[in-house]
Amino acid sequence: MAVDTQPRPKDNRGLLIGAAVLAGVALLVVALIMVWNAMGGLAVVAGGVSDAAGRVAEGAQGAQQTFSLGGNDILAPNQFVRVQADYVLQPGDLSANYYLPAGETGRVSNNELIGAMGQLDGKRYVLATGRVDGWETRLKRSSSNVIAPAGWYSTVDVFESNDGAATALSPEWFWAYTDPDRTPGEWLKDGCDLGHECLMFLTDKFDPATGLTTLTYHVAFRYHNVVVWVAGHGLDVDITPDDVLAAAQTILDRLAEQPLTSE
Repeated sequence: MAVDTQPRPKDNRGLLIGAAVLAGVALLVVALIMVWNAMGGLAVVAGGVSDAAGRVAEGAQGAQQTFSLGGNDILAPNQFVRVQADYVLQPGDLSANYYLPAGETGRVSNNELIGAMGQLDGKRYVLATGRVDGWETRLKRSSSNVIAPAGWYSTVDVFESNDGAATALSPEWFWAYTDPDRTPGEWLKDGCDLGHECLMFLTDKFDPATGLTTLTYHVAFRYHNVVVWVAGHGLDVDITPDDVLAAAQTILDRLAEQPLTSE
């Protein structure tokens, strides 16, 4: 029997079927995409992008809030003590006329503070807070014929760190919490938002001989590693909380001009 040695034509049916299947799959994918878009798929993607942007914005806001609180920035203690006398109240800071009595302003070193507090309590305080130095001043009103606080007391203390300054204002160490002889008559929790921490309170003294009450408003605030305390006193007709807040704000404004460094 003769053998056919001629090459046979190639059978293309398999290729045609494969191509048809691929085309069908492609059409199906296109159809699914169209349906998905019609049902809001793009809105989902847009929503996801929006959510991501929102998270980024929240993170940026959080970073801004952290920065606004000072982070680890401080006023360099060794440099600040050279100018600390500028950060207590000055006569020119106040609307009425005041003067500085002789001997009523000066540096308060750690040695002087320990002498005033007592060896044990003073040394414990300096160790717990890392206090470096401080300054205090008293001002008196030039005339009694004006409606204004009769006098002012102002202090500034610089600490090695923000944490140390915060400790100095804590219930464990700040004198308004710890000294039973100077307990505030009233804590004023509204309106005191100066610096990174702020305390405001009132003490009063009634004179039965004259029937007059002397009020003293206190504002103590922390700006980074510096603690400021401002107290204004006078008859109840001469002084308001806003007087003392405004005086404290003046000091804070000056502090904000000081350059910062990292701890």
